[in-house]
Amino acid sequence: RRFAGMESATVATAILEPSYHYQIDHKTQMFAGMGFGYAYLSDQGHGATYAVRGGIQFVVGRGILAPTISYELRTQEEKLGAHSLAYLATHNALRLNFGYTSIF
Repeated sequence: RRFAGMESATVATAILEPSYHYQIDHKTQMFAGMGFGYAYLSDQGHGATYAVRGGIQFVVGRGILAPTISYELRTQEEKLGAHSLAYLATHNALRLNFGYTSIF
């Protein structure tokens, strides 16, 4: 069994994600998107990834504050040791993000 902090891996994803934006007022808008793409984990190989995102954007000062929530599901075909037996593994993550973009 793997525990957090005892092993590291690189995760790379490329997702095509169309999104819908709805302007609430001149300083606020909501958005939602759903996408799919390719995922690669350095210790497990490649597979598919699916993502659903939503959030709201606020104009704050000279920038945009964007709290978002996202759910991502990744799949990989994993091999069990030296045997040729393989199974489809899934990994999922629920994320809360707070981003700020400065406008120059």
